[in-house]
Amino acid sequence: MMATQLIGTGGIAALLLLGTVAGSPAAIDVALTLALLATFASIAFVKKGLSRFEADGITSAEDK
Repeated sequence: MMATQLIGTGGIAALLLLGTVAGSPAAIDVALTLALLATFASIAFVKKGLSRFEADGITSAEDK
C-alpha cells in the first residue's frame, strides 16, 4: 500500500507540474481529484486492516 501511495504521489506531483507549466487547469483538477481519492483509499485500507485485527482478537495498546 505504501508503494502505491508513493507512486500515486509522484503521479499527482507530475500532473500538477504539467498543469502549471502547460497552463492546463484540467490537469490540475485531475491531480487534485486523484489526491482526494488517494486519501479515501488510505482511510479505507486502514479501516479494513483494523477490522481484521479485531476479528482475530488482537487488541491494541489503547484497549488495555
